[in-house]
Amino acid sequence: MGLPSLHVDFLRSCQNSDGGWGYFPGKQSWLEPTVWAALAFPASDPASAKAWKLVASWQNEDGSCRPAANVNLPNWTAALAVILAARHQEKEAAKRGVAYLLGTTGADSSTMARIAKFLSPGHTDREPKFQGWPWKAGNSSWIEPTAHSITALRLAAKLLGGSAETASVRIESAQNMILNQRCQDGGWNYGAKVALGHPLASFPETTALALAGLAGRPVRDAVSYAEKLASQRQSPLAQAWLRVALGLHGVPVAEPGQVPLPPQPDVLITAIEALDWRVLA
Repeated sequence: MGLPSLHVDFLRSCQNSDGGWGYFPGKQSWLEPTVWAALAFPASDPASAKAWKLVASWQNEDGSCRPAANVNLPNWTAALAVILAARHQEKEAAKRGVAYLLGTTGADSSTMARIAKFLSPGHTDREPKFQGWPWKAGNSSWIEPTAHSITALRLAAKLLGGSAETASVRIESAQNMILNQRCQDGGWNYGAKVALGHPLASFPETTALALAGLAGRPVRDAVSYAEKLASQRQSPLAQAWLRVALGLHGVPVAEPGQVPLPPQPDVLITAIEALDWRVLA
């Protein structure tokens, strides 16, 4: 399979001199668009190698990561660094990242949250025994950082073998958290399924991300719901993630990059459109 040339050519043309990508061409590099853009290339491609060098320089000794050169505030992007480390077979970086991820949980699964749930079972839609991941340590878990962290642990386990065995327990717990937060309409919201006693509607993009995090779990009804969403008109980012998520669940999907580039491309959207779902399998 050849690379989706228009998308990859665009990404190559707007890679910054430091090896990263901004959210838009010519803007400062951030870890999120850098990782997804790098994954659109083979690991052997100089563009991906240069990107990994930058991401590696942003990883701290404890496995956390800064999201940009001038933002020293570790957050959820540590998972993305692990995904790229696995892609480049960088075992030591992957080990550090895995240790950080395994040591990070959402506030909704803290001891205090468990006590509150015991004393007042109906005060929250969360189940404290299930551990997801927050956008930033100390906050509650959300669908997107949880989905990406699951993917990171799953890919790192393939690279590290026995040294990552404990990751499987955490993956199962996090997947249970995702399943528990499913909305009544069949998809997923950003984190909650109920607000002030009212059921929340799901969104196509977060539904796709939830399904990506559930790769390997039998969730046929949710996959069918995502297929329905994919057959309808969606935002470019939602459509791109739906293609990736459905591929991870064995649903035949179009090859990456099979959509025209918009007049003024968004780097992150272009990168996900160019992403081969098998990179995350």
